[in-house]
Amino acid sequence: MDEYKATKVLAKELAKHNGQIIISDQNYMKKLLDESEHVSVLGNPVEFGAYFSFSKPRQTFYDLTNEDKFPNLEEFIKNNLTEEANYLFDSRDTIPNSSFTKCILVPYSIIGSKEIEDIKRLFYKNYDLEIRGAVSSLGIKDYFELYRVYSFEDSETFFQKYLGFPMFKKETIEFLKQIKFDKDSEIHVSDFEGIHNVENINSTLKKFGIDFSLQPKNNNWIQKQDTINLIKILKEENPKSYNLGYDPNDNKLTYDFCKFVFEMPYEDQNIESNKWILKHLSPILDKDVILLREFQGKHFKGYFEVLNENDQKRIAGIIKNSGMKNTANNSFLWSKGFKEINLDYINIYKEDSDGFIEYFKTQDEEEKKIILKGIMNCAYTNKVVTDWLHKNEIDLVREASFSDEK
Repeated sequence: MDEYKATKVLAKELAKHNGQIIISDQNYMKKLLDESEHVSVLGNPVEFGAYFSFSKPRQTFYDLTNEDKFPNLEEFIKNNLTEEANYLFDSRDTIPNSSFTKCILVPYSIIGSKEIEDIKRLFYKNYDLEIRGAVSSLGIKDYFELYRVYSFEDSETFFQKYLGFPMFKKETIEFLKQIKFDKDSEIHVSDFEGIHNVENINSTLKKFGIDFSLQPKNNNWIQKQDTINLIKILKEENPKSYNLGYDPNDNKLTYDFCKFVFEMPYEDQNIESNKWILKHLSPILDKDVILLREFQGKHFKGYFEVLNENDQKRIAGIIKNSGMKNTANNSFLWSKGFKEINLDYINIYKEDSDGFIEYFKTQDEEEKKIILKGIMNCAYTNKVVTDWLHKNEIDLVREASFSDEK
């Protein structure tokens, strides 16, 4: 597919989603043309006339070629301009002291940086051969292959390995470059610490199908030349099993996709992969936004549990200060030890007997009385809670009941 046709194909699809954008500012027209990668003019300019009523909020549009009348500009565009234009450049010649304006629309198919971002976000699971061909012809790196891997049933292992290689490569090269060797150009295996210990590095290389390993000399020493060889291999090597049609080391594309997955419709998301991304690629994500959005969504508990302790504390603090309420998630946070979270005890009383009892136990005597008065005025009776209160807090129950009768 040639560039001209590919540009029209994608522009038409974008216009279906975003509408045909009309631009009248000359400076913006120039900026858009200068900064866009692919631009095509679609045929001759189209002229129309518009009458504007000053007495009534009414506009009438005329096709100057055949004098057809249209109630609004949208209808005129629909009947006179190609669907393959995602931009319409508008120039107008207003006649002084007249309600008539002569207008010229020039249709353009334009694919620039904004359109490329829209293509990534709109067509990540679109198998249409014409769209795929157009994306390929224009050399656009989109999310299609990444989503295909991400959405596999076994993506918990496949997608994690795929994302793991660029990260392993980057971290390992950085580690190997900073180590210091002795006068014999060797370093002791004990200096390979934590995730970079020799056994971990070798097992990860094997997992990615890389036929190389660090072999300690006399079981204790790694030679400098071995680390140089490993750096060279990592720079050149890609996991052999991941034939995805583009460079899996394109970190920006990969990381942008990882941010995007949390914005997709729930039915398109792979939650297990999302958890792995949230846990292992945490620095590139806006965790606060993701968790606050999910607090009112479906997957807050699962996402919260993969965060480290500091992130959990910060998220819980933000939720408390924000005043956001979700009975189930507030109760979940409280059960995780974040006792500063205020619970809606009436809802918990209705929905979670054990949670209510646990919450009640932690309150001081005055707060317990307030809670008891609240549930006594509730039309719903939770027998499990009532039996527990009569067994364990009968004096407070009597006091609250007596106070309520005054």
